[in-house]
Amino acid sequence: MSSFISDLYASRAGASAAIIARRDPVVYGAGTYASALSADQVASYQQDGFILLENVFGPDEVGSLLDEVRRMGTDSGAAHEGEVVREPGSNAVRSVFRVHESSERVANLA
Repeated sequence: MSSFISDLYASRAGASAAIIARRDPVVYGAGTYASALSADQVASYQQDGFILLENVFGPDEVGSLLDEVRRMGTDSGAAHEGEVVREPGSNAVRSVFRVHESSERVANLA
């Protein structure tokens, strides 16, 4: 039995570049779940869609995590089936989902 799930995000459908309205909020509710962030950081995240936290990880940690994610992107094992999204045509890795469930090394960050 095969199932099809429609992807609601145009940016993943191979369409041409465009500025589109966000479908989901960036920060839900009052943002109280982000208690480790200042109000300014939450506001910046809500405005920009990302936040830069400098010096959270050292160079060795970053290198180790990048190696792990690269390994997951090239590993064809069943543990990662459906978790790696690739670019159409080039097969380059676009995203690796649920890395915290597939990798103990990444899970240890939490």
